[in-house]
Amino acid sequence: MMLWLLSLTWASPWNPHEGGEADVLLELHDQEKWIELMPKARRYVKSNAKSFVGHLTLGRSLWLGHGEHARAMHHLKEAKKIYVSQWSFREEPPWRLYSQILFSLQSIAGDMGENELELQLIADYNRAQDEFEMQFDSSYAKLVGERGWPLMKLERYDEARSAAHAAIETGRIWQESLGYNVLCAVEAEEGNRQAAADNCFNALEHGRETGSGIAIDASNASNSSFAILDFDRAEEFAIEGTAAGGTTAPAWMNLLDLYILEGRGEAALEAMLGLRQSQLADPPHLRSQRRADIEVSFATILLLAGEAEAAMKAINRAILVPDRRGTISTTEEQTRGSHMALRYMIRKMKAEREKEKVAARGILERTKTWFSHRAPDPGLISDASAVRGALSDESRLIYTFRIYQDRGLVDVLPCIMGDLVEILGPGVSAVALEEVRAIDTFLGMEAYYDALSAEIAYQRDDASQVIQYATKAKDNLPLAEAILTGRMHALLGWAYVHQGDETVAVNHYAEAYRQDPSIFRRLGLSIPIMIEVDSGALSSEIAAALQRSPRFHSSHFGFIVQVSGGDVPRVCMSTPLGAQLNCATSPPRTKTVLVEEEGKDPIEKEVRLDDQEYLFEIVDNIHLLFFGLSFGSSGVDWKSLDGSTTTSRHATRKQLKKLLDD
Repeated sequence: MMLWLLSLTWASPWNPHEGGEADVLLELHDQEKWIELMPKARRYVKSNAKSFVGHLTLGRSLWLGHGEHARAMHHLKEAKKIYVSQWSFREEPPWRLYSQILFSLQSIAGDMGENELELQLIADYNRAQDEFEMQFDSSYAKLVGERGWPLMKLERYDEARSAAHAAIETGRIWQESLGYNVLCAVEAEEGNRQAAADNCFNALEHGRETGSGIAIDASNASNSSFAILDFDRAEEFAIEGTAAGGTTAPAWMNLLDLYILEGRGEAALEAMLGLRQSQLADPPHLRSQRRADIEVSFATILLLAGEAEAAMKAINRAILVPDRRGTISTTEEQTRGSHMALRYMIRKMKAEREKEKVAARGILERTKTWFSHRAPDPGLISDASAVRGALSDESRLIYTFRIYQDRGLVDVLPCIMGDLVEILGPGVSAVALEEVRAIDTFLGMEAYYDALSAEIAYQRDDASQVIQYATKAKDNLPLAEAILTGRMHALLGWAYVHQGDETVAVNHYAEAYRQDPSIFRRLGLSIPIMIEVDSGALSSEIAAALQRSPRFHSSHFGFIVQVSGGDVPRVCMSTPLGAQLNCATSPPRTKTVLVEEEGKDPIEKEVRLDDQEYLFEIVDNIHLLFFGLSFGSSGVDWKSLDGSTTTSRHATRKQLKKLLDD
């Protein structure tokens, strides 16, 4: 008891002096050694349940070192209660540590998306600083702009703007930066594209001028550049953000989205690697804010690559372990709807991949697959229902159709919006689009809305309307929208086939293939081909399997597919005019399998494939290479015959394998 009384006497703003062991905890805390601190603080709290220092350091280490927000808040609340009951009335209480508790509590509430609680805790913090200023003639600066984010999340936009302007008027560097970024977010939420971009650009310029960290400022500026269709600045600012240090994951995500839109497969994979490395560099309490979003980015790449199993695993991880949304403007409902929409697309792609795989199998296997695909997929029905539920909110539905706006299903890129039209149906989509056309007159958006009109017409089997709208869209979309432009060409190909003009259709299919080979799988379309086969039984079997494939059908006019090479086949595809599009060489005749023997550890063994399995591997490899990750026209001469396209595609698949193996 005497030691406890002495500790009260020796208290200071920075340390209540609860004893040597508590001082060690504070020292580790000040050095931010969270991993070492947590077990020590936990043991200390077990034997000192009323320790102010014990609960404070345990709470902070749980939050900052391990991202365990709820448990952290529990211990910090305990520390707050102990301060009020045992320290607040002292002549020299540890008021600076108490301020740290209050600041931590409001930050944790923000991380957890508890917006009303965050506002309350900000008020508690500010009130405490007023009291400390009166009592000790010293205090911390009040939180001003911090109120803007939870107010925006609560859709109290005018109050959020007021908080942002008040922050800028303080003249404090952090508050000015926060004010500009809050204004950027508020204007984006309300669909004011240019105003949002202007404030984001102001925040970035402020960060550059003051020498403060610009990773988030650059990411926000990049994100807002998408909304005003300035893709050059979107890339410029995203690259600046990735090189800025600090929290760079959002900038990497913007860069990744851009490269996907542009059809730059290899660059997208490099950005994915950068994104993963950036996530690992984030402090633990931030990783839970974007873990699922990163999985969704990866799943989107895998969707285009045709990696069905890996894509399904990635999107399921995102759905089962969703992100906290506290530091992200999107809501849980938006996010879940977005993820379900992507899983719907992946399920469709997976079904097409199964059809491709069975093309090289025997007649019995093909018959079984035909029967299994006659019944509707319950997973597709379930995911579609979840998406429709998320879009039952009219505002969310409208903002989803307002391309590059944050209040809709934000993970659904423009190039895959057509699947949403399929999910919602052409009627609902047409009504929503009509309203959007009236609301959003920003220059350049008309081409996107023409693309959506083409999707609606496609769902209605209206070939003439598809031709009308898809033609306008492809002619006016920004150059960066390579994948979406390719989709318009694919729809035009479909429409001209329906009108009986296969010659024009093939020309559009060729353009679609140059932009995005994966579109044929994702739309369930097949390419008209003429097959040229050299002598040899294996070449003939490959040709027969390709003719059974859902990606090809025989025609008197179409792409030229050459099967050559005898026992080591090579398959190449060219346009009707002979411009080579892609080539696939045969995979190895052997493969590594895991062999298990009773009483022994499994061992890897090389086995030689029999003729049927080898045929399957060849045909499946053709489908992956021919209809996988695309490069568009950026940096690649698609008309060349020098093998650069094929070489690049093989390099990309190696990079993709590295991602899958990590």
